[in-house]
Amino acid sequence: FAKKTGFARRFHAASEIRDFLVQFISGEDKRSFIGWTRNRGTERMQRAWREANRAFDLGGKWYHIHLSEDDPNYIRVGDFTITQTFDMENYRDLVFKASNYSAISYDPAAERLLENKMQYTSWEGDNYQLDDDGEILGIFHSKRHFSGKFKEENVGRGEHRGIHDFQIDISDRTAPTEFFSGTFHDEAPSPKHGLIYAFRSEAARLAFLKENFPFLLEQITK
Repeated sequence: FAKKTGFARRFHAASEIRDFLVQFISGEDKRSFIGWTRNRGTERMQRAWREANRAFDLGGKWYHIHLSEDDPNYIRVGDFTITQTFDMENYRDLVFKASNYSAISYDPAAERLLENKMQYTSWEGDNYQLDDDGEILGIFHSKRHFSGKFKEENVGRGEHRGIHDFQIDISDRTAPTEFFSGTFHDEAPSPKHGLIYAFRSEAARLAFLKENFPFLLEQITK
């Protein structure tokens, strides 16, 4: 090894490899070395990409409002979770899991919407796709859940499917997304369509309702 790697330096067979390496790099600035970390360059690229595309980072919990264009009294609220691997290769694939409740009252003093937990709709979809223009398109499957009985009859679960079409604002890709909106289309068995607004916090959702749909809050104010 000494003969093959010694080059023009004075190096003998009894020397340890680490001594040789010190000689070999003695003229370099060791502060710039990153060591033998695998894929360090890729990690730096991923980190830089995430910073440049924070608008596409949608993973976590959101609070939503469902409104119907056909029924001005229709209001559904709830939350959903987006599961996303936020890296250059996988960020486009999203999984949604959510619950919708009827908003039955609004308490102005507590700044709180009261939801009907006796019956609700859950929906989810694992095939949502986010494109580079900020559009999210996916197919969802939903179920209605009831507690107790209705007129002494056991109530089953209604199921249907539909389409969601969302749009996030990517005018500044480095800014985190705190709000996005879109439409829902229930395709079967009972067609219905309307609007969805999603927020990172309940406070932001309520502020949006106050500003844009105050009449809905007035109808259910305690």
